[in-house]
Amino acid sequence: MTGLDKIIAEIKSDSESLCSSINNTAQLRCEDILKEAQSQALRIKSDGEIKAKKIYDDIICRAKSSAELEHRSIMLQAKQDIIAQSLENARHYFCNLPAHEYFELILKMIAKHSENSDGVIRFCKSDLERLPSDFEKNLKDYAKGNLLISKEPAPIDGGFILVYDMVEVNCSFASVFMAESELFSDEISRALFS
Repeated sequence: MTGLDKIIAEIKSDSESLCSSINNTAQLRCEDILKEAQSQALRIKSDGEIKAKKIYDDIICRAKSSAELEHRSIMLQAKQDIIAQSLENARHYFCNLPAHEYFELILKMIAKHSENSDGVIRFCKSDLERLPSDFEKNLKDYAKGNLLISKEPAPIDGGFILVYDMVEVNCSFASVFMAESELFSDEISRALFS
């Protein structure tokens, strides 16, 4: 089982536990709403059986609708929170990969996003400090053009920024995750809630 599979399994387990807890809380809330509605309906029923029966039925129907709506709303918000946390956990996972794996991933991203011209690549401070000794050599094999490594840290927490003249290509993990958030959210939703 890979690290990502373990994270997905852990996230799925956490989300199932959280969903179960939220579902139990919502169910208790639904029961309280129904009890309150039934109590109110019984008081009204004593004033007139026919009138009370209609009011009783209406109150129960609205209480059930309200409880169902609240339950769906709570579950939707919980799923959205779980997906957002899963995305953040995944981004954090990539930022904290061991240096060897991390820079292999960076080189693959450079191969995909670099342009066939001279430019500069910028890393965050912590990545600059842990650059492998053979990174510049490997960079030449993966980049489409010539890239110089900037000594000035970029204001990101993982990934890189490519600079070509006046154009910046933001390949920070935060930017990549934001750009692909809909796709990632769909994948996480299928993995956790299907």
